[in-house]
Amino acid sequence: MKSLLNKELLTTAVIDRMDAMVRVMDEDRHILYMNNKMKREFGNFCGHSCYEMIGQCENCAHCVTMLARESGDTESKEMAMGDKWYRLIASSVQLENSPKYSVEFFVDITKQKKLEEANRRHFDRLTEDIEFAKQIQYNALPRDGEYYNTIDVASIYRPAESLGGDFFDVVKIDQDRVLFYVSDVAGHGVRSSLLTIFLHQVIRGMKERAGELQELVRGILQGMNDLHAGHELYLTVLVGLYDKRTRELTVLNAGHNCLPLVEDENGRLEEIEVYGMPICSLFDSAEYETVTRVMRPGQRLLFYTDGIPEATNVQGDEFGLEGILRIWDAQDIKSPQQLLAALQARVVEFSGFAPEDDMTAVLVEFL
Repeated sequence: MKSLLNKELLTTAVIDRMDAMVRVMDEDRHILYMNNKMKREFGNFCGHSCYEMIGQCENCAHCVTMLARESGDTESKEMAMGDKWYRLIASSVQLENSPKYSVEFFVDITKQKKLEEANRRHFDRLTEDIEFAKQIQYNALPRDGEYYNTIDVASIYRPAESLGGDFFDVVKIDQDRVLFYVSDVAGHGVRSSLLTIFLHQVIRGMKERAGELQELVRGILQGMNDLHAGHELYLTVLVGLYDKRTRELTVLNAGHNCLPLVEDENGRLEEIEVYGMPICSLFDSAEYETVTRVMRPGQRLLFYTDGIPEATNVQGDEFGLEGILRIWDAQDIKSPQQLLAALQARVVEFSGFAPEDDMTAVLVEFL
């Protein structure tokens, strides 16, 4: 008996020194025992009903103590009391030849709940900012249609996340020339989307100077260096400059790994082989090769980003250039909208409806 008493005293002494608040209740939910920390927090309510300790007039509608008795498992819930939050953990206990008792632990989680609320408000603000940035980026994209009685443009734009690293634009250089481009910034998300807007502003800010393609690249590179954004960031740009007076198209490739596709006399697509280095602040200057072609009325040119050919299926196979060519050749009516809608639908289906990279394509028809 003395040994048993010593064990009971030891158990009580241990519970009284616990950081958590503990109480024991009988089958009628009357409080039989409260440890010292709980008494300091709520006062001594031994002999009272459990709900009186928390300032209520009746049992809780969601009583974890009764749930624990019925299920035989530990049950828990969070409870607000005044300006504090507690996690209440209940467990049912039955000693040999005795009625069932309930043991409840109260853990003060006020700091945690305040942190969760601060994080939630921060997340809401961040979500609003991202949505605003998304609208800015989307509104900066040109709309499909005819431009300057020179070209007709159709496009698809599908970022992998809310904000993308792909971008394209159509810019009037002068009465005879129009410039269009597709760009791909390393990665996607906030940083990449900011660089797309930077590129948009740099090119449009150069105005007629953007018609000199080497000067255009130098201007973008200078802007990148002025940003001091780090050497790990880079972008690729595929640029087309079209002169409607001479019908000459000049193409420059700054590191874009998807070569432009031009329609031949038989309506098939062929690559224009033009290459160059990406634009990165590692370089102070660079010269890029250009290719010039004479375009006939109605001829089409396709610019696109690597999110399309590098889309993979569950087997790890890539959609590839062959996938683009199959879509092009399979269309009976080759309207720009039909072609690009079919291309996007097939890539999405191929990749299991979850493309991992941004997808952009711009189809230009020369008038």
